[in-house]
Amino acid sequence: MNKRSSVQAPKEPARADDYAALIMQAETEMEKVELTANWILQELDALYSELRRIPHLAKQAFENRDHKTSLMLSKRRLSIYSEKINTLGPQLKRAFP
Repeated sequence: MNKRSSVQAPKEPARADDYAALIMQAETEMEKVELTANWILQELDALYSELRRIPHLAKQAFENRDHKTSLMLSKRRLSIYSEKINTLGPQLKRAFP
């Protein structure tokens, strides 16, 4: 929390619905901006974490000659960003009617 704002990121990662509700209840524009930034950062952190796990899993699948899993992981890696953005976009729109 900084001096200019009373908004603090949740200690535990919040669900999208939690952030949307907090944003709608925020009293100032600055609170809304900070909550929105925290929400987007949380989503991007989750995306990054999953993207970081995939290469290791793909290598294991390749080494074990598990072609089905290797292909599935490749598809997942290519689609994950679009899925996250396609989910987050409408949630943000609902938070800012």
